[in-house]
Amino acid sequence: MKKTFTVTDILYNKLSRKKGTIEYYLIDEMGNDRKITAMAHLGFGKKIKAVKALYKREIPLVAALETKEIDQTFTLDFTQFNKDQRLCKKASKCFAEKAYAQNFSSAMPDSSRFPFLFGIAMLGTLIIFLLGAF
Repeated sequence: MKKTFTVTDILYNKLSRKKGTIEYYLIDEMGNDRKITAMAHLGFGKKIKAVKALYKREIPLVAALETKEIDQTFTLDFTQFNKDQRLCKKASKCFAEKAYAQNFSSAMPDSSRFPFLFGIAMLGTLIIFLLGAF
């Protein structure tokens, strides 16, 4: 399946010092508007080093959009990508899966740290108990 797109606008939104989102606004050959959002990783000089699709179904489109500019028209063939997706046993789940794994740090510590933190608390309690006994 071949589709022709025209890039109408590209917007960059900064999320952190090294990450941001890029929004590509497109019009296809039928005149339908479409917005594609991708994660951008910044490299040296705050230039975009890598762009990754948020969803697996958008991987070939985001890869093609990396080199495109505003008002540029291009044609993309999704045939091989669609065949590869059909090979997946659970195609409906694979097709809509997120392609970009977001690693957000939270205020809650990782559960693998609990035994370590518990051990430190117990050691501190023991030291305070021993100091109080003398």
